[in-house]
Amino acid sequence: MRARIAIAAVLALGGVIFASGDARAQNAAAELLFRDGDQLMGEGNLAEACAAFQASNRIEPRAGTLIRLGDCREKNHQLASAWSAYVDAVARVKDPGKAQIATSKVRALEPRLSKLTIVVHGPVDALAITRDGTAIDGALLGRAVPTDGGTYAIRASADGYEAWETKITVPEEAGAVTVDVPALVAVPRAARPTVGANDRTPRPRAGATGMSGKRKAAIGFGVVGVLAIGGGVALGLDARGLEDEAAGICPAITCTRADEANTTLDRARNRALLSNVAYGAGGVAVVTGAVLWIVGGKRVREADIAFVPTARGAAVVGRF
Repeated sequence: MRARIAIAAVLALGGVIFASGDARAQNAAAELLFRDGDQLMGEGNLAEACAAFQASNRIEPRAGTLIRLGDCREKNHQLASAWSAYVDAVARVKDPGKAQIATSKVRALEPRLSKLTIVVHGPVDALAITRDGTAIDGALLGRAVPTDGGTYAIRASADGYEAWETKITVPEEAGAVTVDVPALVAVPRAARPTVGANDRTPRPRAGATGMSGKRKAAIGFGVVGVLAIGGGVALGLDARGLEDEAAGICPAITCTRADEANTTLDRARNRALLSNVAYGAGGVAVVTGAVLWIVGGKRVREADIAFVPTARGAAVVGRF
């Protein structure tokens, strides 16, 4: 399952890079994931099936995929997520039959939804509310939001205040849960961390440790260059093999399969052209990486210098 999702992601990325193949790559990836979702649902692997449908819709949004995703989530007891998928399908659908299915599903699920309301007491600047680590938009505070059944950690935090956290359980169906977030307690000023002139905390020197950004980029260019050159070698070998194949099709001057041989030669020329492009791009990437590696070396650390009094006057002591 994970391998197929990775393959689909690569196909979609390839479609972005090579614009001429964009629609074909995306459609192929979306279709592969959709079929995986169908198969996984048939096997009873609902969590993986829903993930496959969601990934398919992310690559190529379609009303049919959203309806299938809603059905999968509904069977997996994620009623709020299922309802959301059906609502998205209604907004996108054009086919009357699918529109009727999606609309009826939305109406049937609405009275069954559990809802979570988070009420904040006391204004606090830059207050952050999260649910299981995911930020909640401020516009949703105080509103009854459809929520899948389950146990959630609600946390409120803000600079200069003690964080507050609680755990709540939302029923799977037709529940109404309200969380009251109290006014946060300010941290005593003496306990707050300060940063200023009197801060004696040692700080790392810029450039004293770690790898520079230019050298990290150099490694990236080097890897890309090696891969491109390797691709060029593979394409070149493929072109040579196609030329030999064309020669085998028409070994004599007069040939009854000339069209087939010419088609094979055209493929060989295309492979050779792509091979040359890959060689060139790989060479540029490698050279660029080498230059960045040279110019991205660590800067020499500034010397620590001190004047120390001695019997004869003063001495300069330093660490270089």
